[in-house]
Amino acid sequence: MTAGPRDRILAAGLDVFGRHGFRQTSMALVAEAARMSRPALYQHFKSKEDLFRAVGERLVVDLVEAAGAAGRADGPTVDRLCRVLSVKVELTGPTVAAARRRELFAEANSLAPDLPAAFRAGVVAVLADVLAQAGTADTETAALLFDSATGIALEPSSSDEHARRLRRLVELVVGGLTRHRTALGEPPCGTR
Repeated sequence: MTAGPRDRILAAGLDVFGRHGFRQTSMALVAEAARMSRPALYQHFKSKEDLFRAVGERLVVDLVEAAGAAGRADGPTVDRLCRVLSVKVELTGPTVAAARRRELFAEANSLAPDLPAAFRAGVVAVLADVLAQAGTADTETAALLFDSATGIALEPSSSDEHARRLRRLVELVVGGLTRHRTALGEPPCGTR
Protein backbone atom coordinates (compact mmCIF):
# COMPACT_ATOMS: atom_id res chain seq x y z
CA MET A 1 0.00 0.00 0.00
CA THR A 2 1.33 3.42 -0.96
CA ALA A 3 1.55 6.10 1.71
CA GLY A 4 -0.71 9.08 1.22
CA PRO A 5 0.62 12.63 0.95
CA ARG A 6 0.20 13.39 4.65
CA ASP A 7 2.11 10.24 5.65
CA ARG A 8 4.88 11.08 3.15
CA ILE A 9 5.10 14.60 4.57
CA LEU A 10 5.28 13.35 8.16
CA ALA A 11 8.00 10.81 7.27
CA ALA A 12 9.94 13.50 5.41
CA GLY A 13 9.41 15.92 8.29
CA LEU A 14 10.80 13.42 10.81
CA ASP A 15 13.88 12.94 8.66
CA VAL A 16 14.46 16.63 7.90
CA PHE A 17 13.75 17.92 11.41
CA GLY A 18 15.96 15.15 12.76
CA ARG A 19 18.86 16.07 10.47
CA HIS A 20 18.61 19.84 10.64
CA GLY A 21 16.72 20.62 13.84
CA PHE A 22 13.72 22.89 13.99
CA ARG A 23 15.49 26.20 13.34
CA GLN A 24 17.37 25.11 10.22
CA THR A 25 14.51 23.14 8.68
CA SER A 26 12.56 24.95 5.99
CA MET A 27 9.28 23.99 4.43
CA ALA A 28 11.18 23.85 1.11
CA LEU A 29 13.48 21.14 2.50
CA VAL A 30 10.51 19.12 3.75
CA ALA A 31 8.65 19.54 0.45
CA GLU A 32 11.71 18.35 -1.46
CA ALA A 33 12.12 15.33 0.85
CA ALA A 34 8.40 14.51 0.45
CA ARG A 35 8.74 14.88 -3.34
CA MET A 36 6.13 17.58 -3.65
CA SER A 37 5.94 21.31 -4.21
CA ARG A 38 5.89 23.84 -1.39
CA PRO A 39 2.33 24.92 -2.31
CA ALA A 40 1.23 21.26 -2.06
CA LEU A 41 2.91 21.00 1.35
CA TYR A 42 1.11 24.13 2.53
CA GLN A 43 -2.22 22.54 1.59
CA HIS A 44 -1.57 20.06 4.42
CA PHE A 45 0.30 22.20 6.97
CA LYS A 46 -0.05 25.95 7.37
CA SER A 47 3.38 26.49 8.96
CA LYS A 48 6.61 24.86 10.01
CA GLU A 49 5.35 24.89 13.61
CA ASP A 50 2.16 23.10 12.55
CA LEU A 51 4.21 20.47 10.72
CA PHE A 52 6.61 20.06 13.64
CA ARG A 53 3.71 19.46 16.03
CA ALA A 54 2.16 16.89 13.67
CA VAL A 55 5.49 15.07 13.30
CA GLY A 56 5.92 15.06 17.08
CA GLU A 57 2.37 13.81 17.65
CA ARG A 58 2.88 10.99 15.12
CA LEU A 59 6.18 10.03 16.76
CA VAL A 60 4.58 9.93 20.22
CA VAL A 61 1.64 7.83 18.99
CA ASP A 62 3.95 5.39 17.19
CA LEU A 63 6.26 5.01 20.19
CA VAL A 64 3.45 4.57 22.73
CA GLU A 65 1.79 2.02 20.42
CA ALA A 66 5.11 0.14 20.21
CA ALA A 67 5.39 0.20 24.00
CA GLY A 68 1.81 -1.04 24.32
CA ALA A 69 2.44 -3.92 21.93
CA ALA A 70 5.56 -4.84 23.90
CA GLY A 71 3.58 -4.76 27.14
CA ARG A 72 0.81 -6.98 25.76
CA ALA A 73 3.21 -9.63 24.45
CA ASP A 74 3.38 -12.96 26.21
CA GLY A 75 6.10 -13.65 28.72
CA PRO A 76 7.22 -13.14 32.29
CA THR A 77 6.77 -9.74 33.90
CA VAL A 78 10.50 -8.94 33.77
CA ASP A 79 10.65 -9.66 30.03
CA ARG A 80 7.53 -7.60 29.29
CA LEU A 81 8.78 -4.63 31.32
CA CYS A 82 12.17 -4.83 29.59
CA ARG A 83 10.51 -4.83 26.16
CA VAL A 84 8.40 -1.78 27.06
CA LEU A 85 11.41 0.09 28.40
CA SER A 86 13.44 -0.87 25.33
CA VAL A 87 11.17 1.43 23.34
CA LYS A 88 12.34 4.30 25.56
CA VAL A 89 16.00 3.24 25.50
CA GLU A 90 16.00 2.85 21.72
CA LEU A 91 14.49 6.33 21.44
CA THR A 92 17.62 7.80 22.97
CA GLY A 93 20.15 5.09 22.16
CA PRO A 94 23.35 5.42 20.13
CA THR A 95 21.88 5.06 16.60
CA VAL A 96 21.34 7.55 13.79
CA ALA A 97 17.55 7.11 13.94
CA ALA A 98 17.61 7.58 17.71
CA ALA A 99 19.73 10.70 17.33
CA ARG A 100 17.05 12.15 15.05
CA ARG A 101 14.33 11.32 17.55
CA ARG A 102 16.39 12.79 20.41
CA GLU A 103 16.76 16.00 18.44
CA LEU A 104 13.01 16.17 17.91
CA PHE A 105 12.29 15.55 21.57
CA ALA A 106 14.83 18.18 22.63
CA GLU A 107 13.20 20.72 20.32
CA ALA A 108 9.75 19.62 21.48
CA ASN A 109 10.67 20.33 25.10
CA SER A 110 10.77 24.02 24.25
CA LEU A 111 8.32 24.25 21.33
CA ALA A 112 5.66 21.74 22.38
CA PRO A 113 6.34 20.52 25.93
CA ASP A 114 3.09 18.56 25.95
CA LEU A 115 4.55 16.06 23.45
CA PRO A 116 7.39 14.66 25.61
CA ALA A 117 4.98 14.72 28.55
CA ALA A 118 2.44 12.72 26.51
CA PHE A 119 5.12 10.19 25.57
CA ARG A 120 6.17 9.79 29.20
CA ALA A 121 2.55 9.47 30.37
CA GLY A 122 1.75 6.92 27.68
CA VAL A 123 4.73 4.67 28.42
CA VAL A 124 4.26 5.01 32.20
CA ALA A 125 0.63 3.91 31.73
CA VAL A 126 1.79 0.84 29.79
CA LEU A 127 4.35 0.01 32.50
CA ALA A 128 1.72 0.48 35.21
CA ASP A 129 -0.61 -1.88 33.33
CA VAL A 130 2.09 -4.57 33.12
CA LEU A 131 2.76 -4.15 36.85
CA ALA A 132 -0.98 -4.33 37.60
CA GLN A 133 -1.27 -7.55 35.61
CA ALA A 134 1.56 -8.88 37.77
CA GLY A 135 -0.41 -8.01 40.89
CA THR A 136 1.24 -4.71 41.76
CA ALA A 137 -0.75 -1.67 40.66
CA ASP A 138 1.89 0.99 41.18
CA THR A 139 2.12 4.05 38.93
CA GLU A 140 4.95 5.52 41.00
CA THR A 141 7.11 2.44 40.35
CA ALA A 142 6.21 2.62 36.66
CA ALA A 143 7.36 6.26 36.57
CA LEU A 144 10.56 5.35 38.42
CA LEU A 145 11.29 2.63 35.86
CA PHE A 146 10.74 5.07 32.99
CA ASP A 147 12.98 7.72 34.52
CA SER A 148 15.69 5.18 35.34
CA ALA A 149 15.59 3.87 31.77
CA THR A 150 16.17 7.44 30.61
CA GLY A 151 19.35 7.56 32.66
CA ILE A 152 20.52 4.20 31.33
CA ALA A 153 19.89 5.30 27.75
CA LEU A 154 21.93 8.47 28.18
CA GLU A 155 25.04 6.54 29.21
CA PRO A 156 27.57 6.31 26.36
CA SER A 157 27.40 2.52 26.14
CA SER A 158 26.61 -0.07 23.51
CA SER A 159 23.07 -1.25 22.86
CA ASP A 160 23.97 -4.59 24.46
CA GLU A 161 25.19 -2.84 27.60
CA HIS A 162 22.02 -0.73 27.72
CA ALA A 163 19.92 -3.90 27.45
CA ARG A 164 21.94 -5.62 30.19
CA ARG A 165 21.57 -2.66 32.56
CA LEU A 166 17.90 -2.30 31.77
CA ARG A 167 17.27 -5.97 32.57
CA ARG A 168 19.20 -5.65 35.83
CA LEU A 169 17.14 -2.60 36.82
CA VAL A 170 13.88 -4.42 36.10
CA GLU A 171 15.02 -7.56 37.92
CA LEU A 172 15.92 -5.48 40.99
CA VAL A 173 12.58 -3.66 40.98
CA VAL A 174 10.46 -6.76 40.41
CA GLY A 175 12.52 -8.68 42.98
CA GLY A 176 12.04 -5.89 45.51
CA LEU A 177 8.30 -5.77 44.85
CA THR A 178 8.11 -9.54 45.22
CA ARG A 179 9.92 -9.50 48.58
CA HIS A 180 7.73 -6.63 49.80
CA ARG A 181 4.52 -8.42 48.80
CA THR A 182 5.70 -11.68 50.34
CA ALA A 183 6.48 -9.89 53.61
CA LEU A 184 2.90 -8.58 53.60
CA GLY A 185 1.55 -12.10 53.03
CA GLU A 186 0.46 -11.32 49.46
CA PRO A 187 1.25 -13.35 46.33
CA PRO A 188 4.63 -12.43 44.77
CA CYS A 189 4.78 -9.91 41.93
CA GLY A 190 4.41 -11.57 38.55
CA THR A 191 2.54 -14.67 39.72
CA ARG A 192 -0.88 -13.51 38.55
